[in-house]
Amino acid sequence: MGSGVLRRSNNSDDMPETVTMTQCVLWLGVSRTTINRYIAEDNFPKPIMLSIRRKIFIKSDVLAWFDQKRDRIA
Repeated sequence: MGSGVLRRSNNSDDMPETVTMTQCVLWLGVSRTTINRYIAEDNFPKPIMLSIRRKIFIKSDVLAWFDQKRDRIA
């Protein structure tokens, strides 16, 4: 266990559902640039960087962020 290797169970229920940047852009109706600006301003869930150009997000984090914004307007 001390080898520094991340171990996960084989149960896919342990993995959170994720969404891509493209899905966020389509859902929210804003540009990638706007989402990246929100991230830089600490005003959007932190992405998981799969590679230097590939970001994904935890779906429940994005939905919670959206609900918070919607509740502030309502």
